[in-house]
Amino acid sequence: MLFFVIKNISLILKIEDYISITFCLVVLTRDDVYKTQCCASVTRGCAEVAQDGAKVTRYSASVTQARAEATKDGARVAQAILWNVSY
Repeated sequence: MLFFVIKNISLILKIEDYISITFCLVVLTRDDVYKTQCCASVTRGCAEVAQDGAKVTRYSASVTQARAEATKDGARVAQAILWNVSY
């Protein structure tokens, strides 16, 4: 009889160990899910930064184009002034 009691206690302890291990796995899985969510947030943030960078690049291109047009206009004005001075 004592053997069965000891065997049952041993079995109960093993079951408790399995429950503890299962609980730890659940906690680890939850942590992995949280880490995945954080990585997704970081990736989303990086994508937004890349979009902002593209907007800045487009803005810079617009500014460069405006400067080129202003330079052409300035050259035309300078040419008109030279023509007026020479005549």
